[in-house]
Amino acid sequence: MGAASPVMVAGPGRSFINIPGMRHAVPLGPAVPSVSEVAMFDIGQVMADKNFASLDEANRELRKMIMRGPIPRSEPPDGEARAQRLAYDAYEDLSFGEDGLRLADQALAFHPDCADAYLYKAMALEMDDVAKAVVLGRQAVEAGERALGQDWLEESSGELWGHIEARPLLRSYLFLARTLWDLGSRLNAVVYLEDALDFDGKEDGLGLRYLLLSWYLDMGEEMRSSLLLDRYKREKSAVWLYGDALLKYWMRGEDRTSLARARKALKANPHVAALLLGDGCGRPPDPRTYAYGDESEAWFCTELLVGAWEREGDALEWLDEVRKRPVSQKRRPR
Repeated sequence: MGAASPVMVAGPGRSFINIPGMRHAVPLGPAVPSVSEVAMFDIGQVMADKNFASLDEANRELRKMIMRGPIPRSEPPDGEARAQRLAYDAYEDLSFGEDGLRLADQALAFHPDCADAYLYKAMALEMDDVAKAVVLGRQAVEAGERALGQDWLEESSGELWGHIEARPLLRSYLFLARTLWDLGSRLNAVVYLEDALDFDGKEDGLGLRYLLLSWYLDMGEEMRSSLLLDRYKREKSAVWLYGDALLKYWMRGEDRTSLARARKALKANPHVAALLLGDGCGRPPDPRTYAYGDESEAWFCTELLVGAWEREGDALEWLDEVRKRPVSQKRRPR
C-alpha cells in the first residue's frame, strides 16, 4: 500500500445525534465518490508535497487553503495517485459513456489495482450485462484489497471511511452486494455487506447498516436483526426505530415492549406509517438526501422496510391500530 493520506475525515455515520434539519445522504443511490471526497483527495495531494514541522502547522495551512476558496485540482504525475485522479474524472460522466470508460482504462494503465476504475466499468455494464458487471465488481473488491494490503486492512478495520484511499474498496463492496442481491444471490450479498460493515463499523460512512438491517428483516433473520440493532443502540433513525418495532412484534406479539417501540417509531416519524399503510405524502424534492423526522426520511425508510412489514400477515394492521389507539389505552380491545 502507498503512503496513507495525511487528511482524515469523519463519515456521516459517526454521529447518531438527531440534529433537526441536518440532511444525510441516502445510501440507496449509485456508489460514486462525493464532491467532498474528491476535494479531500486534492487537499491530501497538495499537503503531501509540503514538509510541516508539526501537526499544528499542517492544520493552519489546511485552514488557509480552505479559506482561499475552491480547492485547486491536483495533478499527480504518475502511479497510484494519478490513477485515482483519473478515476475521479471518469465519475464526472455518470452516463457511463466513452469518455468515462476511456478515463477508467487510463487509470488502470497507471495502476492496475485502481478499484474505482474497475467499479466504474462495472457500473457501466450493470444494465446491459449484469453477469459481467458482477465479474468487474469482484475485480474491484480484489484490487482494492491488494492496493491497501491485508496487514493495513486488519490494523484499520472498523474505521476505513476516515481514510480516503479506502473508500473505493467500501464502494466496491456495496456495489457487489447490491448487484448480487438483485440477482437473487442473497446469501452471498449479505456476506459482502457484512464484511464491508465490519471494515467500517465505527463510522459506517455509506450507511451500510440500514441496507443490511432491511435485508435481514426481508429474510426473516430475527437473531441477526436483533444483534445489528443492538450494535447501534444510539441510532435514532426511522429505519432503526421501525425495524426494531417490527422485530419486537415478530418475536413477542403485542406486549409492553413492542407497543412502546411502535409508539417511539410513530413519534419519531409518523410519515413512515402513513406510507406503509398507503396514505402517505408525495415524493421528496431531492430523493438523494433526507432529514430526521420529515417526509424524505419516510420515503427512504419505507423503500427499505416495506417488504419486511408486508411479510408478516398482520403487522401492518397492528401498526395501524397502534397509531389510531389513544396513548392511554395500553392494549388491543378484545
